[in-house]
Amino acid sequence: MKAVRILSFCLLFLAFGGMAFYLQAKHLQTISRDRPYRDSMVLPRKEFVKYLCFGYDNFYADFLYIRAIQAFGGPWRQFIKDGQSVPEIFETIVELDPRFQEVYEFGSMVIAEDAKQPRRAIELNAIGVLADPKRYKPAYWNAYISWWTLKSANETKFWVGRASKAPDCPDYVRRIINHVEKETGQYSAAMERWIASYLSAFKERDAPMQQTASAQIIDIADHLSQDTMHKALQKYYDENGKKLPDSLEALVARGYLQDHTNFDTTKLQAIFDRIDPTSPDAQKTLAGVSAKTQQIIQQLQQPGPVPKDAVESIANDITVKMSGIPPYLPSTNDLNIPYFLRKDIRDKPEEIEEGLKNKALVMAGREAKEQVQKALNFTRAKVTEYKKTFKRYPLSYQEAQGAEGLSAVDPFTGKWQYNPITGEVKSLKFPEL
Repeated sequence: MKAVRILSFCLLFLAFGGMAFYLQAKHLQTISRDRPYRDSMVLPRKEFVKYLCFGYDNFYADFLYIRAIQAFGGPWRQFIKDGQSVPEIFETIVELDPRFQEVYEFGSMVIAEDAKQPRRAIELNAIGVLADPKRYKPAYWNAYISWWTLKSANETKFWVGRASKAPDCPDYVRRIINHVEKETGQYSAAMERWIASYLSAFKERDAPMQQTASAQIIDIADHLSQDTMHKALQKYYDENGKKLPDSLEALVARGYLQDHTNFDTTKLQAIFDRIDPTSPDAQKTLAGVSAKTQQIIQQLQQPGPVPKDAVESIANDITVKMSGIPPYLPSTNDLNIPYFLRKDIRDKPEEIEEGLKNKALVMAGREAKEQVQKALNFTRAKVTEYKKTFKRYPLSYQEAQGAEGLSAVDPFTGKWQYNPITGEVKSLKFPEL
């Protein structure tokens, strides 16, 4: 009997224990599903937090930072629905330890991008700038937020300037302003900055940076040329009944491309080749280059810093007034294709407006070939799709798109060379594609 009682007790214990375990697991599964995150810590106001740490400010700052990472590692998006509590977490941490660099990097990105409060993120980083002016990162992150989130060129320049004062600031941070100047249409300022970067790289024997600066200089000249032509196209479009000219040559003939400023990149390349005695074109002629710049070239080949007036003198030499279509540039025209006006969107007013806005109506060089390849791929895919559906090739490539009309044609001619017997689509300009 005793054995039976013991066995019965064990069975009852297992039954009740198993039932309790099952109910508990079921309940946990129910409350954990889509459960909003609730932080278990109630943070005091940052004005009073120091009084509660009893002198262990850095310790509690570390603890709160780890706790914040744990919170954001879970279902923390529920935690920031109101967007107000997130900045307060990091503001409390830097109140305890204002030199805590990692908090500014992580906190500013969370506040700006997830909580959607870029101004609070900038205020947070400003604390770090004042607390530790010898560290560049808080100002750098403010520059990042100012440009990529707020799109403010002036604020970006200000914060880059603050970051540049820190002794640990790398050169790439200072070059952010080069990019901002170019993207905001300040081409002369951007050109001078990249010339300065090129000369510094030459002095430091930094070949990769020389190549980068040289490519950026060509790109700036291309941006200026594109900007000049699109402004002329916009003016023509507005004054001639919302129509485009037949070509850039027609734009010139009507007097819309007169006395515009451009950069003589051929002259600039000759200067760079003469600066670097290892260049295969080191003896290239310097026709049109001032005596002052030629003297600076000789000084640059000697030991010592870059002459103070070097950038200004070179920039003045390459800045020219000209009329007509700007010359095409090596970096974008290695196929020896000059600038031309696209003809594939001439009858599409909405695309013309968009092209004028985005400066996409003028092409040259490799860019043009890439555009032709994309348009060809699209057209050929439509012809193949038509063949699979109707068991024959369309009589024209326009038929492949049906009533919608083909949306991709050769930007050079506005049409393709098409064979309805074989379904072959080719470009007149690039038959090899």
